[in-house]
Amino acid sequence: MKIRREVALVATLLAVIAAGAIAGWVGAVDDRTSGRRDEAAFREYVTTFYTGDAPQEVQWVREHPELVVEEGRQACKWLTTQPEPPDRNPTHTGPFSLSSLIDRYTSIPSAQAAILSDRGRSTITAGAWEFLCPAQRKQRSVPAPED
Repeated sequence: MKIRREVALVATLLAVIAAGAIAGWVGAVDDRTSGRRDEAAFREYVTTFYTGDAPQEVQWVREHPELVVEEGRQACKWLTTQPEPPDRNPTHTGPFSLSSLIDRYTSIPSAQAAILSDRGRSTITAGAWEFLCPAQRKQRSVPAPED
């Protein structure tokens, strides 16, 4: 009876350890494939690098962080609709380059287009793709020379 209980205890302990190892592996795979959304880093990026075309634009961005995050989410949503670049001879200056994708996205009017300049939207878009949907950015664009 005592041996059975010890065997059951060891088996339970091994199952818990195995489940933890599997969960850790799945989490690591998820980090590489889906990326982690980091809204705090996105907001910091936009606050640090947003210059826009006018001081009132910069002020609006600082006073409306929820709308800026929503603009970033829309940029991520659009990015998921784009085709993946071909595997053969990718170039960081072609249609799948980050700058080409940003230019295409910012040419589409957004809910905030009357307030945000194209340059400002480019900053928000670049930050969103880096911090809100990094896996989609990696899937839909070719790496820059430094990536």
